[in-house]
Amino acid sequence: MASELTIALIGAGGLVGQVIIDCLQNSVKIKNSNIMFRFFTRETKLNSSYIINDKNVIIERFELSVLLNNFNYVLLATENDTSKEIIDYSNQHNLKTRFIDSSSQYRLDNSMPLVIPEVNPYDLQLNSNIISSPNCTTTFLVMLLAALTPLSSISRVIVSTYQSASGAGIKGLEELKQQTKDWSNDQPLKKDFWGKPLLFNVFSHNSTLQQNLYNSEEMKIINETRKILHKGNELKIVPTCIRVPVLTSHCESINIEFVNNLSKDEILKKLTNFPGISVMDKENDFPEPSKCSGKSDIYVGRIRPDLDMNANTDVTHFRYWNFFVCGDQLVKGSGLNSVQILEKLI
Repeated sequence: MASELTIALIGAGGLVGQVIIDCLQNSVKIKNSNIMFRFFTRETKLNSSYIINDKNVIIERFELSVLLNNFNYVLLATENDTSKEIIDYSNQHNLKTRFIDSSSQYRLDNSMPLVIPEVNPYDLQLNSNIISSPNCTTTFLVMLLAALTPLSSISRVIVSTYQSASGAGIKGLEELKQQTKDWSNDQPLKKDFWGKPLLFNVFSHNSTLQQNLYNSEEMKIINETRKILHKGNELKIVPTCIRVPVLTSHCESINIEFVNNLSKDEILKKLTNFPGISVMDKENDFPEPSKCSGKSDIYVGRIRPDLDMNANTDVTHFRYWNFFVCGDQLVKGSGLNSVQILEKLI
């Protein structure tokens, strides 16, 4: 029998960590495998227990010294500063552990792969002990672009996102729920986390505004998309990121300029055959959070040509197309993607 793999999850008590546990429990590749898991957190849910491969796994208190167990792989469902602290400790102690990191800390480091397994699994061959999982909005956009690129090169993308409260973590999610209760009870809305009403409101994504007037979430979409697809400035991307009062699942409105004219039949065929994408494009049956939350696929619909930009082309083939995408950002946008990377590695 092959030697037992040891795998740790750090951040098991958070929203992403809980999704990772669920994905591990449902992974066909991990079931009946020779793997020992350990789960850690610095926060809540200590001593919560889970069954994986008929073994009971308890969430333990995380201390940096647990890394000295020399795990084969560690899944990080942590914030940037914690991921950096863990990686620095590992490097200081010359540990051979490979990390799968869901934070943005190392995503744009050129020596480290940024991976969506359906899109660029070959980048896992890079000699790096850190593999990053992309931003959730980047993941949804890149899967659509990767599915369609075999039909034609892409010149320009305009993407507007509609991002749910849980994308900001448990505190953002709970405050939206509390604002709903406050409003129902005719009480002032709690605004400790958002600083403003999210209930019955939409606003620009709550991330740092850069000198170029784009916020950091929008810049993640630009830079991460280009890295994953191995493109430079020749791929033009214009993002606008918006927060909306939805509990879970992000939506994106995407306009793509192709180099070649394409038909809808060609587009549908590519999308239908691409792993991880489901087409939902019938009248009054389009992607929306209530249909997509908890699902592993991303959903694509409202597939239609850009009428103004295509005015001078024939009636079936167009260069400019519009799409509407929705997916659970905690599942494929984060936790599931990390587990899929792990599956590829083992």
